[in-house]
Amino acid sequence: MRQITQVFQRFGNLPFIGILLFIELFFWTNGKAIFPNWESTYGQLIEIYMVMTLVFLFISLRRKKIGKQIDTPLWKAGIGFAIGFIFTWILLEAIVISGLLTVPESFNMDLF
Repeated sequence: MRQITQVFQRFGNLPFIGILLFIELFFWTNGKAIFPNWESTYGQLIEIYMVMTLVFLFISLRRKKIGKQIDTPLWKAGIGFAIGFIFTWILLEAIVISGLLTVPESFNMDLF
């Protein structure tokens, strides 16, 4: 347990984000072979998750020192979450508007 704590203190969120990106890339590339009812919209949804994961990586690397987040007041954590959510939403909207990611009209919005 102590070794895991030391790894987390040294590398922070990087192992978690790396594993998450690996899982997303795995399903993005192999989804059709694994799931018989796979549709292209699922791949597009995974692309959105990858963008959100990369935004999380960027934000977590920008922090100088994480410190003790458990002592952060709830209102400060809520403001940080809201800012990150709005930033991610604006980034995804910009990607869709620029045409880098297209969302077909047949896309099932319940997936979000």
